[in-house]
Amino acid sequence: MNTQRQPLGANINPSALVVAPQEPEEAGGGFGGLLSRRMWPIYFGFFGLLAGLFVGGVYCSQCQKVYTSKATVVILPRKQIFHFPGNGQNDDSRSFDFRHDLLIGEDDILAKCLNKYGLMELPTLRDLPAADQVKEIQDHLVVSQNPYEPIKYELEYSSLNARDAQTILATILSTYEKHLCENYRDTATNPHKGFFFETTRPACRGCEVWPMLAVILPVAGLTGSLLGLSLGCLVALVVRAIGSSRV
Repeated sequence: MNTQRQPLGANINPSALVVAPQEPEEAGGGFGGLLSRRMWPIYFGFFGLLAGLFVGGVYCSQCQKVYTSKATVVILPRKQIFHFPGNGQNDDSRSFDFRHDLLIGEDDILAKCLNKYGLMELPTLRDLPAADQVKEIQDHLVVSQNPYEPIKYELEYSSLNARDAQTILATILSTYEKHLCENYRDTATNPHKGFFFETTRPACRGCEVWPMLAVILPVAGLTGSLLGLSLGCLVALVVRAIGSSRV
């Protein structure tokens, strides 16, 4: 029995070899391929980054600037007589018990700064009622005692005007130093009292502390990018759904 062999591929339909056309999203090249739906999150994330940086820059340029002046002082009693059992000596001056960080911002000290040294005429204070000027200073004055060196005090004053911040802080320090000299004298009748006051870092010109451009711009850019990526993913899902419904 002879079986005639047919040539390989004789029964294959040539039409079956035709390659199905690729969908536009897969075959597209150049600008059309660049705009495929898989790229939407990247596009939106990039433009979101630009938008965030722009908004952050506008905010920094429009918001009010805050300036802070800083100073450091050392305050310690000139003489101390400590109590030792049996010698009858007592230190009744309680000099180390003085909380200078609380006393510096007292009403009478600040009132003297305003009335005697003319702080009330400064641009950031002159438009306020006299009754509110002391409170305004207290709200923006920070005095802290160094936990490792109790005789050292750090002072900060914040203002919308760089020169006012320096002037107010310097005046407060000068007034408090005079207050200590006038009220706690080192005399023969009261040898326990009296303070040594030294300004180790004078009040500097106010430095801009807000807005912090190095913080606001990255945060704004990151926020814009995340929002853009989220929106891009949503657009990609919509495009995919529309494409599937047309099939």
